[in-house]
Amino acid sequence: MLYILKLGSDHRMVIDIIRWNKKDVVIRELKTDDKHVITWKTFMTFYEELRYECNLDDHDDHGSRLEHVLKKIR
Repeated sequence: MLYILKLGSDHRMVIDIIRWNKKDVVIRELKTDDKHVITWKTFMTFYEELRYECNLDDHDDHGSRLEHVLKKIR
């Protein structure tokens, strides 16, 4: 699952969680592939799940196809 981590009013990054323990979370920034270790408290304070828009495609063999579109991150 992907998340948006909001760090300040103008800095946001799209991240993926690589691994975790009881205290810390290792995240990977998708844009740069940089890895960071942060605390759960920091993560829980500043994260937001990425929301997806689902579009129905009538031309799919199975009757419906979900197409995920990520919101533009500024």
